[in-house]
Amino acid sequence: GVLSSVQVSGLTGAQMGVLGSVQVGALSTGALAGLKSGQIGSLTTAGMGGLRSEQVRVLSSVQVKGLSTGQIFGLTSVQMVGMSTVALRALSSGQVGAMTSMVLGGLTTEQVSALTSVQLGSLSTVALVGFETADLAVLSSVQVRGMVSDQVRVLRTEQIGAIGTGGLLGMESADVGVLSSVQVSGLTGAQMGVLGSVQVGALSTGALAGLKSGQIGS
Repeated sequence: GVLSSVQVSGLTGAQMGVLGSVQVGALSTGALAGLKSGQIGSLTTAGMGGLRSEQVRVLSSVQVKGLSTGQIFGLTSVQMVGMSTVALRALSSGQVGAMTSMVLGGLTTEQVSALTSVQLGSLSTVALVGFETADLAVLSSVQVRGMVSDQVRVLRTEQIGAIGTGGLLGMESADVGVLSSVQVSGLTGAQMGVLGSVQVGALSTGALAGLKSGQIGS
């Protein structure tokens, strides 16, 4: 923990690759901030396991771009919750696609709000299972528009019902068209009330069969 940022910046990729989790966890935030993206990318998944949330918090947007998909996949929810929104927005589609359901479920609403529409559309269908209802509630129309049909198809009823009315406005007709009768049954009156004519027209006959009288009246 006594290595300075200047000293740490001199470590080679090979040296970074042999650091264990305890050694990585002992690095000061100042020292960690001095690492280049290539150095961070040289850490093994075992070494990455030693990162503390406060260490992750100091990683810059440039540094996180050096993380491999394997490293991202190995991050825990406790670690990921420490990532700044600026750094989070710098992650590539491939990196976001490597996030696990546990990591996604651990993100704060502030972090979820910071995700770009491209990033949101890159999340795996497996990871989406971890999306908390509170997180879905803060999605903007632009973010929801970035989702693809395969993602919408796997959302649980309570997740569909949690999407804010503002966010729901961004759901494209192709995505509305894949909603099942079970999913549609979870829509609230407020959500039904903001659906546009194109969106309503995109609902399948099977989905419409799942609507309750109160929903139709909205």
